[in-house]
Amino acid sequence: MYNTDALKERASCIEIATLLGVPKAANGRHIAVWRGGKNGNVQIDEKHWWDFKLEKGGDVFDLVCAFRNTHFVEAAQIIADHYGVKPDRPLRVVAGNSRYDLLLSEGYKEVRRYCYTDADGNPVHYAVRMEHPEKKKEFLQCDARGNWTVKHVQLCLYNLPTIRASKWVCVVEGEKDADTLIAWGVPATTNAGGSKKWEDRYSELLAGKDVVLLPDNDDVGRAHMDIVGRSIAGKARSIRVLCVSRLEKGDVTDWAEKEGGGKARFMELLKTAPKWIAPDDDQVDLAMAKEANRKPFANFVSHEHSVPNQKKPIIDKAARPLNEMVEDAHVRLLRFPRKIGENMMFDHDRDTKGIVYIDSTQKLWAWMHNKMKIPVKWTRGDAMVTKGEFYEGLLMSAKKYESISAVPDWPRRSNVYYYHGELPEPSVGHTAFEGLIDFYKPENPYYRILLKALFCAPMFYKDGVERPMWIIDSHEGAGSGKSTLAESVSKLYSTSPVRVAVPELEQSDRLIKRLMSPEGRNAKVFLLDNVTGNFKSPFLSGLITAPTITGMAPYGRGEEVRMNNMTFIVTANSASVDNDIGIRSFYIYLSKPEYNADWKTNMQAYIEQNRMQIFADIIDLLSNSKPYTSAASTRFPEFEKEILHKCCKNESELKSVQAVISEAREESNNEEEMAMQIEEVLNENISELHPTAKYHQFFIPTKTVWNWLKYGMDGTWKDDSEAIQKVRDLAKNRLLECVLPKPDRYPHHETNGVKPQKGVMWQGGGYDAETSKRFIVTYKDRQNSLVEV
Repeated sequence: MYNTDALKERASCIEIATLLGVPKAANGRHIAVWRGGKNGNVQIDEKHWWDFKLEKGGDVFDLVCAFRNTHFVEAAQIIADHYGVKPDRPLRVVAGNSRYDLLLSEGYKEVRRYCYTDADGNPVHYAVRMEHPEKKKEFLQCDARGNWTVKHVQLCLYNLPTIRASKWVCVVEGEKDADTLIAWGVPATTNAGGSKKWEDRYSELLAGKDVVLLPDNDDVGRAHMDIVGRSIAGKARSIRVLCVSRLEKGDVTDWAEKEGGGKARFMELLKTAPKWIAPDDDQVDLAMAKEANRKPFANFVSHEHSVPNQKKPIIDKAARPLNEMVEDAHVRLLRFPRKIGENMMFDHDRDTKGIVYIDSTQKLWAWMHNKMKIPVKWTRGDAMVTKGEFYEGLLMSAKKYESISAVPDWPRRSNVYYYHGELPEPSVGHTAFEGLIDFYKPENPYYRILLKALFCAPMFYKDGVERPMWIIDSHEGAGSGKSTLAESVSKLYSTSPVRVAVPELEQSDRLIKRLMSPEGRNAKVFLLDNVTGNFKSPFLSGLITAPTITGMAPYGRGEEVRMNNMTFIVTANSASVDNDIGIRSFYIYLSKPEYNADWKTNMQAYIEQNRMQIFADIIDLLSNSKPYTSAASTRFPEFEKEILHKCCKNESELKSVQAVISEAREESNNEEEMAMQIEEVLNENISELHPTAKYHQFFIPTKTVWNWLKYGMDGTWKDDSEAIQKVRDLAKNRLLECVLPKPDRYPHHETNGVKPQKGVMWQGGGYDAETSKRFIVTYKDRQNSLVEV
C-alpha cells in the first residue's frame, strides 16, 4: 500500500524514536528498553540506529520493528500514520459476500489493521478498523492470510512478545488504547473483540506479573475489567485499577488527546493506583445487561446501503450465528436461564426471589419478553435461527446444577444453585438449634443427640459418602410426633418430603420418576410413613446407599442421573426390619410430649421464625467441633465422624450413643428370629426323612424348600423365589448355620436319574467329609424321598 522508499526518505529515526518513547541516557545515547536494556547502548541519528551491545542496527523500519517487536507491514503503517502519508494504491472494492466487502460498498474505509502475533512475532490474526464519514466505526477480524473469519484461529493477546518479556502489564479495552501506551514505552495489551471477549486462557500469560487494569469510563468498561480481574485473580502477582479519563465513556487515548494526559503524568498516577477489589457478580452483570438491552434482541443483523437512483436505502438482513445469539442472551438475562438436570431450565427471579421453571419454547419466549422488556425481532429464512433451535442452543449452553436450594449445605457444593440470604451469627450456646430439639421428647438423652444429628443430616452430602436411613419409632404408640418429626425436618429445609407408602416401593419406575422431577430433585427428605409388621425392601435398601439415582425424568428425553442427597426417614409402629434395612439405619425412639393443642403449630412457627438462625448454629457446630478418636460403630464412618461426633459433648457420650444405635438395631431386626424359625422347619423336615440326618448333607430343591416353609411359617413370603433367596441371604450372612452358602444348583450333571436343579444344601452338625453321605430330596407321588449321590 505504501512506497517504502519514499517513507524511508521522509522519516527521521530521531523523531520516530521520540514518538515511540525510546528513553535517552545521560551520555546522549538511547536505552534499548525493548530488550530490557538499562544503559545508553543505542546510537540514533536521522536515518540510522545502532545497538552497540548486540552489534545490530538498521533504518527507521528496523527501529520500529525492534521497539514494537512487530513486523515490517505494521512498522510501515505506524510511520505512514505519523507523517500523514496516504496509501499509494487506494483500496479496491472487491465484489463478495463478506462483511468487509459490504462495508466497503457502503463507503467505509479501512484505516488501521492491528496485528496480533504469537510469542515469536509471527502474525496470527488481525483486527481491522473501518470508518465512515457519517456512520459509527466498525471492527472486523481476519486471519493472517486475510480470510474474513477467525473461527479456525486461536486468538491471542495484543503485543504478546512485549508483555511476555515484561514484569508488569497494562490491560486496556481496544488496540488504539494499547498503541497509545506502547508509544510511551508502557507494556500494554488487550484482547481481540473488545469488552466481554476476555478468555480465561489469556490469564496464564499474565501469571506472576503486576497488572494494571485501565477501564473505559463507563459501566461496560468497568464491567469488562472486572471480568479480567476475576480471571487473573490468584495468578497475577498484583492487580491494580486506574481510570484516567473523566469524560463519559472516555479512555486512555481520549485522556491523552483531549484532557492533556501524557507519559509523565500517567507514570505518576500509576504510583497511587488502588488495589483492584473483586466486585459483586451482580454489579458486573447488571451493567453489561443494561448496555446490551438498549437494542432489541434479534436473530439477524440489519445492513443498510444506498442504491443509485433510489431515495430509500436497501436493508439487508444477515443471519446471526446461534452461538453469538446464545452468548448475547446470557448477557442480557444476567447469565440465565440455567438448568437443573439435562432438560429443565430455570430462572431465579430478582423481584419475587422465586424460581421459575422453563421447559418449552413458548415458556422461554414469554419469560424473555418479561425479563428484557424490549422488543424481540425475529424473522424466517433459510439461514435464520429458528426459535426451536435457539431454545435447544440455550439449553445446551446453560450452566448445569444438580439441584436448587433455598437453604445452605455443609460443606457447600458447586453443583447446587443456592438462593438463600446471608446467614446471621450463630446464637450463644446454639440456643436456636437446641430450642428446636426441645419440642420433642426422646426416650433418653442419647436419642436427643441422635435427634440433633437427624436435623443436621440433610445438610451433609459428599460424593460417594454413604449416609444412614432414620427409623423413628415409639414404645408408647401413636401421638409421639413421629410423622411430625419427619415433616419438620423437611420443613426446616424449605421443601416438602417425597412421601411414599409401602406399596409404592413395588413400583420403582414411577418412584424414580418422582425423584427425578424438579420437585424431587429439590426435596431433601424421602418419607416412608407408618411401617408395620416385618418390613423388607431390596429396592429401598439399594436406594439408601446408592451414590446416584438413575432413571427417566417425567419431562425427560432419555435417562438422567442425579446425586443421591436424600435423607431417608421411616416412621414405624413397632415394626421389625430385615438385616439389609437394619444395618443401614439409625434409630430414634420418641415418647409422647406433654399434651398441648398448639404443639405442632408452635413448632412450625418456631422453624419459620428461626430457620436461618438454626442453620447458622448447625454450620457453626459442624465447622468448629472436632471429631473424637472412637472407631466407627456402623457402616457410615464418615457420617459418624462429621455429624454424630460433633453432636456429642464428649467421647464418653459418643460411645453411649453408639451403644444405643446398636441396641435399637438388634431390637428391631427380625432376621435372627427368622433364621431360627427357618432352621427349625428345615431340621424338622430333614429329620423325618432320615434318622441320622445330623451326620449327612441334603440338597433341598427350591420347590421343596417353599412347601416346607409355606406350611411351617405361613404368610411370610409371597412365592418360592422370595423364600429361597431369603434362605440364601441368611446363609451368606452366617445367620443360618445349617445351610451352606454354596452350591445353589445341584447335582452338577444328571445322577441316579436326578437332573441338575436349583435349591440349597443342608448340612447337619455332625457332618464329616470322609464318612458322611450326600442325598438329594425328591418329590414324587406327593411324598418326599431321598436319593443318595
